[in-house]
Amino acid sequence: RVFDVGMAGVSGNDLAGEITLVFDGVKILFMSGYTANAIAHHGVLDKGTAFIQKPFSMEDLAVKVSVALGQKE
Repeated sequence: RVFDVGMAGVSGNDLAGEITLVFDGVKILFMSGYTANAIAHHGVLDKGTAFIQKPFSMEDLAVKVSVALGQKE
């Protein structure tokens, strides 16, 4: 699953927590227009969480999805 970090009415992190309760082992990739450093500074995502910064290319997305699925490092 791919979620934006900030969505109307709910944070991506909160939504991911709810989804992992229902779908054990689901892989999640977060995206945002904010930098990973800015997001980490505000404690929005846990360390090591799969993240891609917008805008991104389809190639970058494919790599990040592969990493999130544990298929590539």
